[in-house]
Amino acid sequence: LGLPCEVLVCGHSGLTAAQMADNLDALAIKDLGGQLGRGLRRSLGDTVGKPELVLIMAGTNDIGSGQKSQ
Repeated sequence: LGLPCEVLVCGHSGLTAAQMADNLDALAIKDLGGQLGRGLRRSLGDTVGKPELVLIMAGTNDIGSGQKSQ
């Protein structure tokens, strides 16, 4: 559409929704792939300006591990 935008990715491969919630403010989280990343709230707080849209996909790893949704 020709609209300028900035896309940021904060992925934590293999973590459950509960693990993501427990680590919202973490400086470093190691995912199942061995990659380090910041907690979701920390990542959003460190962006310049206020995001206009945030998409969060959580729960797919919960299904694979037999977790029930809360």
